[in-house]
Amino acid sequence: MKATPTLLEIVLRRRRALVLGVSGEGDLIQALPIAHFLRLAGVEVVFGGTAFGWWGLEGGASSREPGPPIYDVAGLQPAQALARHVVRVASASRYLRHRPAEAILAEFLGASPLVCGLTGGVNGLRDSLATAISELRIDLVVAVDLGGEVAHDGAMLAKAHTSMRELAVVAALSELETPVIYAFGGYGAADDRTRDERASRLLRATGCLGAIEPSQSEMKEMLEACALMSVSVPSGASRVPASATWGGAGRLNPLAATVLLFGPLAMIDEAGAARLKATKSLQAIERLDRAGRGPSRQTHWRPVAHFRGDGGGRPT
Repeated sequence: MKATPTLLEIVLRRRRALVLGVSGEGDLIQALPIAHFLRLAGVEVVFGGTAFGWWGLEGGASSREPGPPIYDVAGLQPAQALARHVVRVASASRYLRHRPAEAILAEFLGASPLVCGLTGGVNGLRDSLATAISELRIDLVVAVDLGGEVAHDGAMLAKAHTSMRELAVVAALSELETPVIYAFGGYGAADDRTRDERASRLLRATGCLGAIEPSQSEMKEMLEACALMSVSVPSGASRVPASATWGGAGRLNPLAATVLLFGPLAMIDEAGAARLKATKSLQAIERLDRAGRGPSRQTHWRPVAHFRGDGGGRPT
């Protein structure tokens, strides 16, 4: 059996990568050291995030009402539309009065991240991503999931509504022709034993491409990005800085900072993700969730592409 290639072996054959935060501000922060690794390997990086999650605050202004957890990217202004459900934003971009985390990242990095929306369902996101990827000549996608919730088996979350949204993104990514790598970070961000069990299952199923440990300078960059963002507490009682929740409630240690990379993979959930692939609207995704056909307690992983070690390394 041929060994799974390492992350370095894969990225050395790539020119431009989309580093996509699967859900929320923490994923964007976790994406920073991954982007640095890719640049060192000579890969140009395009950042991206998804149009849902809790909103960041500017200047600690706690009196502002939070924006909708899921929104239509067409409402972001100013923004450059690359496809119906994918836009490119700047630091001045807003949704109504609200500033998405990607706009904060644009100011922090001097870049123009993408924001991807789910209002067209999995079909809409898949098609829009394919269009944007073609236009930007992207040949690799790295999907960053700080907590690794997309690999959950139901044991940690009683009702995985958040994972339903994240699984919708994974379902769209699994349909792309462009190869996808999944990066799970923040080892201390949730139940370590549950996470270790999931990581072991993935290792047995597909192998691991490697791990990235942020350097001291990269850690400083991550903390600086944290200082510009904040995370809403689901109870609505208060809001806390992202730096207090990223990496396991502030437990900034080597295991909390380590990023494990798997892929190319797609998670196929018998009761959820397979059904989500056919959805053409956010309402259709939500109907499946309300009907109890969202993510089940049984998840299965399968490889969707294999890299050849020769030539341009196109996936087969």
